Amino acid sequence: IDNNGQDLAQIASLFKFSIKWSLVATIVSSLLIFTVGSILFAAKDDNVSWLLPWILYVLATGLQFFFSVCCAFFEGCKCISICQKIKLTSNIINSVLSIGMLIMGCGLYALSVPLALSSSVSLILIAIVFGDFIKQLTATQTDNIKQWIKPIVNLLWRYAISWFSGYIIYQIYTPLSFAKYGAEMSGKVGYTLTIVSAIVSFSGIWNYISIPHVNCYVEKKDWSTLDRLFKRN
Repeated sequence: IDNNGQDLAQIASLFKFSIKWSLVATIVSSLLIFTVGSILFAAKDDNVSWLLPWILYVLATGLQFFFSVCCAFFEGCKCISICQKIKLTSNIINSVLSIGMLIMGCGLYALSVPLALSSSVSLILIAIVFGDFIKQLTATQTDNIKQWIKPIVNLLWRYAISWFSGYIIYQIYTPLSFAKYGAEMSGKVGYTLTIVSAIVSFSGIWNYISIPHVNCYVEKKDWSTLDRLFKRN
């Protein structure tokens, strides 16, 4: 940080802009997903109480999106390994709770409750680990938040599309299975996707935390070192 604190002010303004944008996006997308899902489920008459589990499910996906934005910011501050540990913890909690609640016969709550709890734990861990840094950023006076609109929004809307695409690929099948085939099939689909997602996240950690090094080697055109990094990972 320079003597005038300009670098800190820049980071603080980016942080505030990202949080503000992600909160708006989370609320809008959650309302949209809840509305569409409710219309689908209301057309299915199988005497299954789906409203409260669906509310929890939508809230959990919203929390996940907000958590992913927070992680993206702190990973940009060279905290990739810490964020990946938090994600791994979240996946373990989600998987273990899902299995336990399915064994206990908790029905649709075996999908929504673990997702909601794991997402909440992720945000709590972010607040604990980066608490002092967050306080410093929020306390820093910034008057240039709007400067990020042009350079960052071009990235954020792509990120939003990526997240929504990921949601459609990994999350939408569970409620669609419920709407078309019922609670039993929905539970099987949700359980399978939860376990597979945890395995994929866990196996990808080693490569993901190496991304900053990969970028540096590519920039320097140091292909031999880059090859050794790939082989080691």
